[in-house]
Amino acid sequence: MLDKNDIEGAKKYLSQYDSLLEESKSQNYCENSIVNALLRIYSRKFQKKGIYFSVNASISKDIKIFSPTLGSILSNLLENAYEACKTITGIKPQVVFKVVESDDNLEIEVRNSSTSKRALSIEGIPYTTKHGGGTGLRSVKNEITKCGGDMRIKQTDNEFIVQIVISLTKN
Repeated sequence: MLDKNDIEGAKKYLSQYDSLLEESKSQNYCENSIVNALLRIYSRKFQKKGIYFSVNASISKDIKIFSPTLGSILSNLLENAYEACKTITGIKPQVVFKVVESDDNLEIEVRNSSTSKRALSIEGIPYTTKHGGGTGLRSVKNEITKCGGDMRIKQTDNEFIVQIVISLTKN
């Protein structure tokens, strides 16, 4: 816009962008500040890449799981979804994120667009396609195992799904 001397168009764009930043900065997804911070960060990250992001979060501020553990699990899951979606072309990629606390369990589900099925290791973890990387889901699985939880991975032709249940009575 500015390269075409469209000052008014640039002002309008910046005003809209500014209001989006304010909206995402003040967005509260649940009572838990760690989860809110992560979801705000990833909401902006997804938005910048044009990835649709839907959130259903219901977590108390005093959830019975060690905060760094929860942060590590959720950030790894969201980063994996981001990495999978950022290069998709031809369709609008999406991430549907759900994290719900009940009396006894924390249930997490992340669904993201995918353009292909990946081979799974004997542990049920997809083999990495990243050079020198790909430890995110293995790290998540290790953390969940320590917490007495379970993780399942499902794939369709156009979607990658991670489902997790963590017992809150064992932590």
